[in-house]
Parts: sequence; structure tokens; C-alpha cells
Amino acid sequence: MVTTGPHSALLRADLVLHGRGLKSRAYFGPHPSNLNRRERFRPAYGDYLAARAAGGAALLVSEAASVSPDDWPYEYAPLLPAAAGSLGAVASLVHREGSLLLAGLGHAGGQGSSAYSRQALSAPSPFAETTANEISSRLEEERIEEIVADFASAAEAALSVGCDGVEVNAGQYSLIRQFLSPLTNQRQDRWGEDRALFAARVLGAVREQVPEAIVGLRLCVDELAPWAGILPTHAARIFAGLEGYVDYLVLERGSIYTQHSTCPDFHDGTGFLDEAVEEFKGARAIAVPLAVLDGRVGLGEAEARLERGAVQLAELTRPLIADPEALNRLAEGSPARPCVACNQGCQVRDPRNPVVSCAFNPDAGHEAEAARRVGRAGHVSGTRRPPLLIAGAGIAGMEAALEASRLGMNVQLWDASDHPGGELRLLAERGLNPNLARMLDYYLTALADAKVEISTSCSLDADAALAAAQGGGPVLVATGATYAPRPWNLGRLAAAGIEGAPLPATPAQALLSPPESGAKVAVFDPTGGAWAMTVIDALLASGAELTLITPDRLAGSQLAPTGDLVPAAQRLARAGVRVLTDSNVTGLVKGGVRVEHRFGGGGRMVEAEVLLDCSLPAAPGGWPEHPLLRLAGDALAPRGWQAAILDARRAVAELAAEVAGGRL
Repeated sequence: MVTTGPHSALLRADLVLHGRGLKSRAYFGPHPSNLNRRERFRPAYGDYLAARAAGGAALLVSEAASVSPDDWPYEYAPLLPAAAGSLGAVASLVHREGSLLLAGLGHAGGQGSSAYSRQALSAPSPFAETTANEISSRLEEERIEEIVADFASAAEAALSVGCDGVEVNAGQYSLIRQFLSPLTNQRQDRWGEDRALFAARVLGAVREQVPEAIVGLRLCVDELAPWAGILPTHAARIFAGLEGYVDYLVLERGSIYTQHSTCPDFHDGTGFLDEAVEEFKGARAIAVPLAVLDGRVGLGEAEARLERGAVQLAELTRPLIADPEALNRLAEGSPARPCVACNQGCQVRDPRNPVVSCAFNPDAGHEAEAARRVGRAGHVSGTRRPPLLIAGAGIAGMEAALEASRLGMNVQLWDASDHPGGELRLLAERGLNPNLARMLDYYLTALADAKVEISTSCSLDADAALAAAQGGGPVLVATGATYAPRPWNLGRLAAAGIEGAPLPATPAQALLSPPESGAKVAVFDPTGGAWAMTVIDALLASGAELTLITPDRLAGSQLAPTGDLVPAAQRLARAGVRVLTDSNVTGLVKGGVRVEHRFGGGGRMVEAEVLLDCSLPAAPGGWPEHPLLRLAGDALAPRGWQAAILDARRAVAELAAEVAGGRL
């Protein structure tokens, strides 16, 4: 249970770092944003950090910037020597909110890419970067000394433009960790005989250059490679030689082989680093404040960790992406929008270069755009306020109702089912991701606080929607999507006279009425996305015997950006799921489905009692056109949670502008 108001441990202003007091215990850590460019931190990034500072974050660390021109880890990674001046503008915005800004300092070493610099990657010893299998070159003595000096110069540059200090990255994607680890450092010289020497030299040079500044360290506590990698006891010994240089410590995990484990999704649960951290602390007492990378925890868990002294800084990066006002809401006792740990939006190491955002808060990373949208909408006031009828109380409909209420509109929220929530309720009730139940509770509580009345068992067809709009009342349709018939649907089966063929099902049907334990289920996944894998996880939990059929070269091909590609493959292997890649379903036959190889042709029969079709749904269509009728979410175009919420916010803003402007 989280304590609200000034007595909350999260809101205590009693921590001092290098002579500077913090207004709370909330830490907003560094992460790639794709908001910046090589030579500057852009204004949109300043808006992004300032929103979190205004929301209560006390210590913010900028996206880790390269300290050397030969380091270019991803396309939009900033270079601090070139971008320092623009970082000063970001610092000013953060300071205006009473918070501190530290510059993240990094060098990715062999975990970068030569695609942008067209130079060889460099590392302590040559190794293959696991994403692109790019082999790094061995750093020579002279260049090592230059990089040490680059860290010190970058720290000085950050302080000169107004930053309060720096955080040095020795965690994931870092040259320092590569020096520390036997996985990547097989040198026979002094840099290999004492693998902590490079880290000590960097931190010593930084502290000497900026003695008046806060210096933090992000350290890998477990590389998850016990045959040769850093283990918690090793990390404790490493930190023993580094603690004198730093004012606080952040622990994270991961190596060149386990990049997906640094920020895992909900499958790992909260507290996934607890055991490693306890082992680390058991090997050595820590005299500086500690934070642990597990930003998916809710405010209640974060407060509990502070209260029992497990940490002194609450790492709340992803919760504050999901709701930048979370700590302010905590102070006033109102619900905060939780992080569901889906990694859909906040993880942007992706060939598409998306801007950092959040599946349930699409305004994250787009703060200026959101402000313009709300500004154009205005606030609806006065006695004549026509009710906004929202059909569909799923994610888009509930979000639209909240947004309309905030803008002063009268809201009527209808849903055809017995309970609001739609797909969100369906997934929450299956218990696959416990954070989805928190999100459903958030919506229902927020709607109740906004006094939005929800009418269930109320459906709306095209004629009724048009009649309501023609009557002068705006209508927003958020009734979801439909699944288009496949060539092998039941109608075709009946026409062909096939008896005993498998029953085709949609993902929603499979979640509502899962097959009996032991049932043989063939899953056709032509998209490789999270929806299919979520349903597969549910079927495995119910005891079904699965065969996964995909036209892709590997299962879950689109899961890499969220970090679930490798873990999903591991779950499938542990459960004994038969996986047929490069394959398509071409028909239904008695006792199973016919499958053909995508390239080689030929056919085989896969035994199945149920064929689960995870093809993407389609917008239902058939809704009339009218100036006061809007579509949102899957009813407009099925594209996921983030798009549904953004559709809802935009549609409500347009309708509110019509009402506020007197055009209704």
C-alpha cells in the first residue's frame, strides 16, 4: 500500500548528494530517446525531461552521450563534445522545476555500429557484437589514454553549461564494462591484468576534473554469463576500488550476450535484480546511496524498498515515462497511470528510429505536440454542453471519456458487454501480465473520480450513431475491430463437406474459452508480434499442446524491439512447442491443417483440434460520415494500444474545439 501525501518515502526531501539536496527520492535514469541528434540535444528532449522534473523527479540523467567522436552506438546518439551547448538549455528547464540534471557519459566500445562513423569499432579485445556480428578492433595503449581524457573533458563540458554533475556508464552498452569483464577483456598487459584499471582511471580523471560536481556510476552487477562474466561478488570487489570517486551507485545487469535482459518486460516480474543485489551487498557494505534498475515497479513497491533501506534512490524511469505526473498525483492522493512493462514504446533501439514514448501514454516524447492539441481544444464551459456519446468502453473509449472529462465535456460512455474494459479486461483477467490489472483499475478509478457514468449492455449501430450526430450531439465510435474471414473458414469447410476438421478460432475466442488441457492447437502467426505470443503464453498456461506455424524465419520475429525475442524463444523451447518456420497454412483437412513450406512448396498435415488464427484484424467499416462523428482505436484502424489512445485524445480534442468554439 503506497503512502500518499508528504509522509510518502518517495516524496522525502532529505537526501543530499555532494552538497546538493534532492526534492524527492525519485531518479529518472538515462535511456535512448531518438529525440536528439549527433551534435545537439533538441528542444523536444528538454520538454521531455522538464515534464518529468515538473512531475516530481528530483535527479534526472540525460541520455548517455558519447565522449569520443569515434563512438557512435546508434544513429541518433548525441556526442557530448559537440552537443554540450544545447544540453545547457535542457539543464535550465530542469532547474526551473527545482530538480538536478546530470549528464550521462558513455562510450559503447564494441557494442556500437560502424554504419554511421564508417570506422572500425574498438574494444579491449576483439569480439563480435551480437546484433550485427561486427568484430571490434583492439584498443592500443595510446588510444586508451585518450579515451580516459575524453571522459574528463566531457565532464568539464557538462559542468560548464550548467549540469550538476555526470553519471558514468559502466553497465550495458559500455566500454568500461567491456574492460571489466573477462568475456571481452583477454588482454595480457596492465589493462588485462587489472581489469578494473580502466574504470578507476576514468572515474579518477572525472573526479579530478570536476571536484565540485555530483558523480554517479552505473555498474553491471551480473552479466548473466556465469562461465566467464561479471557476477555479483565480482562486481562488489570492483566497486571497492571505485567507491571513493562516486556519490551514488546504480546497479543493472546484462552483457554482450544478454542485452535483452537489461530492461526485460513483464515476464521477469518486478524485483528481477533483488537476488543479485543482495549478493552484491552481502559481499561489501555500500557507503553511498544506491539505486537499482527496475523501473517497472509501481509507486508502492518503490516506497517499500525505500522504507526497508534496500535502496536510497527510487529508479522510476519507466513509471515516469508512463505518467510524468505520477509523484504529484501521489502527493494529492489521486491514481497514477501505471507502467505495464510491455516495452512497447519506451525501447527505441529499433531500425525504425521511433521517438521514445509509451504504449499507454503516447504524449510521452511528444510533449509540445500534446500541449498544442490541448491548447487548440480549449476548455468547454457554460450551461449548454451537448453530451459526448462514446460507444465502446475499451482502451480507446475509456481514454476518450477521461480526456473529454478533463476538457469539461459531458460524457456518456456505453459498452455492449456486461463490464467495461474490452481487450484490456480480457487480458487482465487471464493474469498473463499483472500490470494490466493495475491499468484496468487505474481507468475505472479515474473514470469514477471524474464522475463518468458507464452504461453497459448498450450497443450502438450505424443508424443510431448517425441519428445522434444529426441531433447535434458529438459521437465517438470506439467499438473495436473485426476479424476478416480466411480462405479456410467454416463456410468453406461446410461447402467442401469436410467433417472432423479443426475449429478455427480468433485470439479473443481462445482467451475467452481456452481449449481443454491437452488439446492439440495449431497457431498460425503471420505477423510475429506481441499479440500472438501473449495468446500462446495463455494457451501454454492452460495446458494445450501447441504447434506454431509462421511464414517468418523465426518465431516472434517482431519482438526484438521490446526485448522479448530471445525470452519468447526460450519459453517456447522449454514448453516443447513445435515450431514450423517459413510455412503457411493453406487449408483445413480432416483432423488437422495443411501446411506448405513458404519457399520449397510441398505439403504436410499438422494434427490439430483447433486452428488459432493470429492474423491482424480489420476495421469493421460501415460507419456513416458526419462532421460530429469520429472513429478511434481499432474501429478506425487496428494498430495497438498507443495508437488507440492517441486516436481517442485527438478525436476528443477536435470535438471539444467544436463545442468550445460555439459551433455545436
